[in-house]
Amino acid sequence: MAAALEQGRLPVERGLEVREPEVLERRELIRQVMCCFAVEMDLQRFGAEWQRLQALERDGLVQLQQSGGRGQAQVTTQGRWLIRTIAAVFDPQQSRRASGSRLL
Repeated sequence: MAAALEQGRLPVERGLEVREPEVLERRELIRQVMCCFAVEMDLQRFGAEWQRLQALERDGLVQLQQSGGRGQAQVTTQGRWLIRTIAAVFDPQQSRRASGSRLL
Protein backbone atom coordinates (compact mmCIF):
# COMPACT_ATOMS: atom_id res chain seq x y z
CA MET A 1 0.00 0.00 0.00
CA ALA A 2 2.78 2.46 0.92
CA ALA A 3 4.67 1.65 -2.27
CA ALA A 4 1.64 2.54 -4.39
CA LEU A 5 1.27 5.87 -2.61
CA GLU A 6 4.96 6.63 -3.09
CA GLN A 7 4.55 6.01 -6.83
CA GLY A 8 1.66 8.47 -6.96
CA ARG A 9 -1.02 5.79 -7.33
CA LEU A 10 -3.96 5.21 -5.06
CA PRO A 11 -3.79 1.73 -3.49
CA VAL A 12 -7.34 0.83 -4.42
CA GLU A 13 -8.91 -1.01 -7.27
CA ARG A 14 -12.49 -0.54 -8.30
CA GLY A 15 -14.47 -1.98 -11.07
CA LEU A 16 -16.17 -5.04 -12.30
CA GLU A 17 -15.01 -7.24 -15.13
CA VAL A 18 -17.96 -8.51 -17.10
CA ARG A 19 -17.44 -11.75 -18.97
CA GLU A 20 -20.98 -13.01 -19.48
CA PRO A 21 -21.68 -13.10 -23.23
CA GLU A 22 -25.37 -12.15 -22.83
CA VAL A 23 -24.54 -9.10 -20.73
CA LEU A 24 -21.86 -8.01 -23.20
CA GLU A 25 -24.25 -8.50 -26.14
CA ARG A 26 -26.98 -6.44 -24.46
CA ARG A 27 -24.48 -3.69 -23.68
CA GLU A 28 -23.53 -3.63 -27.35
CA LEU A 29 -27.18 -3.32 -28.40
CA ILE A 30 -27.62 -0.44 -25.94
CA ARG A 31 -24.46 1.22 -27.28
CA GLN A 32 -25.72 0.91 -30.86
CA VAL A 33 -29.08 2.48 -29.97
CA MET A 34 -27.53 5.35 -28.04
CA CYS A 35 -24.60 6.09 -30.36
CA CYS A 36 -25.86 5.14 -33.82
CA PHE A 37 -29.63 5.56 -33.25
CA ALA A 38 -30.17 2.17 -34.88
CA VAL A 39 -29.88 -1.47 -33.89
CA GLU A 40 -30.25 -4.83 -35.59
CA MET A 41 -31.20 -7.95 -33.67
CA ASP A 42 -32.10 -11.61 -33.91
CA LEU A 43 -35.86 -11.75 -33.38
CA GLN A 44 -35.80 -15.29 -32.06
CA ARG A 45 -33.50 -14.29 -29.21
CA PHE A 46 -34.90 -10.81 -28.60
CA GLY A 47 -38.61 -11.35 -29.24
CA ALA A 48 -39.74 -9.72 -25.98
CA GLU A 49 -37.61 -6.65 -26.71
CA TRP A 50 -39.06 -6.49 -30.23
CA GLN A 51 -42.58 -6.39 -28.77
CA ARG A 52 -41.58 -3.50 -26.47
CA LEU A 53 -40.08 -1.70 -29.46
CA GLN A 54 -43.40 -2.12 -31.29
CA ALA A 55 -45.10 -0.14 -28.52
CA LEU A 56 -42.48 2.60 -28.96
CA GLU A 57 -43.10 2.52 -32.71
CA ARG A 58 -46.79 3.26 -32.12
CA ASP A 59 -45.63 6.31 -30.13
CA GLY A 60 -43.48 7.44 -33.06
CA LEU A 61 -40.15 6.93 -31.28
CA VAL A 62 -38.73 4.21 -33.56
CA GLN A 63 -39.28 2.79 -37.02
CA LEU A 64 -39.10 -0.98 -37.29
CA GLN A 65 -38.28 -3.25 -40.20
CA GLN A 66 -38.36 -7.02 -40.20
CA SER A 67 -36.71 -9.35 -42.68
CA GLY A 68 -36.58 -13.07 -42.09
CA GLY A 69 -35.50 -13.67 -38.53
CA ARG A 70 -33.85 -10.26 -38.16
CA GLY A 71 -35.30 -6.98 -37.04
CA GLN A 72 -33.96 -3.46 -37.31
CA ALA A 73 -35.00 -0.48 -35.23
CA GLN A 74 -34.21 3.07 -36.33
CA VAL A 75 -34.69 5.85 -33.78
CA THR A 76 -36.81 8.72 -35.10
CA THR A 77 -36.03 12.38 -34.55
CA GLN A 78 -38.68 12.49 -31.82
CA GLY A 79 -37.22 9.32 -30.30
CA ARG A 80 -33.81 10.93 -29.82
CA TRP A 81 -35.29 13.01 -27.02
CA LEU A 82 -36.12 9.78 -25.19
CA ILE A 83 -33.12 7.70 -26.23
CA ARG A 84 -32.57 6.33 -22.72
CA THR A 85 -36.12 4.97 -22.70
CA ILE A 86 -35.51 3.22 -26.01
CA ALA A 87 -32.16 1.79 -24.87
CA ALA A 88 -33.76 0.56 -21.64
CA VAL A 89 -35.70 -1.98 -23.71
CA PHE A 90 -32.50 -4.05 -23.83
CA ASP A 91 -31.70 -3.73 -20.11
CA PRO A 92 -33.27 -6.57 -18.10
CA GLN A 93 -32.82 -4.57 -14.89
CA GLN A 94 -35.29 -1.98 -16.19
CA SER A 95 -38.11 -4.51 -16.53
CA ARG A 96 -37.62 -5.61 -12.90
CA ARG A 97 -38.01 -2.11 -11.47
CA ALA A 98 -41.28 -0.70 -10.22
CA SER A 99 -43.90 -0.07 -12.84
CA GLY A 100 -45.23 3.33 -13.72
CA SER A 101 -44.38 5.99 -16.22
CA ARG A 102 -40.82 5.66 -17.43
CA LEU A 103 -41.09 8.24 -20.16
CA LEU A 104 -41.61 11.36 -18.07
